[in-house]
Amino acid sequence: MTTPRMIANSFRNYLAGYDCLVSISDTHEVTLQFSSHVNPQENITIPGVALDLLASDEAVRRMSEVLHDEFALLLAGARRTPRIGRACS
Repeated sequence: MTTPRMIANSFRNYLAGYDCLVSISDTHEVTLQFSSHVNPQENITIPGVALDLLASDEAVRRMSEVLHDEFALLLAGARRTPRIGRACS
């Protein structure tokens, strides 16, 4: 069984080069915070119930790539809020 901690560690590995803080709450939500964004509304929180969708390392890797692309657009000013954040939170 994949635990929230295992999923968070996978995100840490795949997003290591992107200055991203990965945390787990008491309710098993995984939050991704890119340090270049200080607005908490731009953090991405994945509810514990959605973690089942990320049960494989491959799924986490693919989502990490999407997240990197999303935040690259935010940094470039092409988008004001992360599209995927609304879908995940």
